[in-house]
Parts: sequence; structure tokens; C-alpha cells
Amino acid sequence: MTSRVIGLAIDVHRTIGLGLLGSAYAARLCDELAQAGIPFQREAGLPVMYQGQPLSLGFRAGILVADAGVRSQGIGLH
Repeated sequence: MTSRVIGLAIDVHRTIGLGLLGSAYAARLCDELAQAGIPFQREAGLPVMYQGQPLSLGFRAGILVADAGVRSQGIGLH
């Protein structure tokens, strides 16, 4: 699935081109993920842990793909 998500992100970037805000790429990527039947969440909140303890702040992933991929200012899969 990782290579499929990366491929979709590359296709979106090539099609839209350079110079737009990240929200434009994210919106189109979400459309592509939905069309491909790949589960994802938009603006998913994730806990931040330190030494096994949750911190009072959190992290909001722009796109969380199938509970495994995180998008923030580009595509990074963890």
C-alpha cells in the first residue's frame, strides 16, 4: 500500500504542478485516496508520548493513511 500512496501523491503533484498551498495538494490527494479505496483520515489527532506518558499537547496529522502514514508538509510514511 505504501508504494500506491506514494504513487498517488506523485501523480497529484505532477498534475497540479508547483507553487500552490499544501491544502490544494492535500485535498486532491484525499480525493485520489478515496477513489482508490484506501482508508484515510483528514486532520487526525495523535497523542504525543514521552517516556510512556502522554503530554498535554498533541500532534495533528494532515492525512493519516490506513493508520500508518502521516502527511505533514509533504508526504512521509512512518
